[in-house]
Amino acid sequence: MKKINLSLMAIAAGMFALTSCEPKENTVTDETILVETPDGDVTVISTDEELTKAEADLKKAEQDLKQAIESGDKAAQTAAEKAVEDAKIAWKNLKTKANEVADHVEEGAKDVAEGTKRVANDVADETKKAANEVADKSKEVYQDTKEGVKEGVKDAAKDIKEGTDKAVQDIKSIGTK
Repeated sequence: MKKINLSLMAIAAGMFALTSCEPKENTVTDETILVETPDGDVTVISTDEELTKAEADLKKAEQDLKQAIESGDKAAQTAAEKAVEDAKIAWKNLKTKANEVADHVEEGAKDVAEGTKRVANDVADETKKAANEVADKSKEVYQDTKEGVKEGVKDAAKDIKEGTDKAVQDIKSIGTK
């Protein structure tokens, strides 16, 4: 029983240690996201390369549009305007996806932390319950032992009294024989 209680207490202490640190999200830039998990690990979610490429494509398309306007070529201007619009859409989509991923990672980390807290609370409740059961059993054993000792002392006292009475009777009978 002691081993079980010690094991439960060790598990409860471990779960408490895991849940005592809240997960934190630290945003370094719009493109790099650091997420601290409940066990202290840091996960880096980086979309720098994709966003940098999309931004470079947008700037190139804008520059091509500027050149097409300066040259007066309407067909090139129309194509460049479409390329700028496409590049803007691609860049916005990447930013949106990066934010969605960051939100999902944050939500997942929170779910893990909440689940860990629930487990720790359950372990703590079971540990308290087991400790209370042990305390109750200890009280019962103490009461049983106390009653047993009282009965034993009474029986011993009775046996001593009977032995003493018999010895007194024997001594009396020696003098009358």
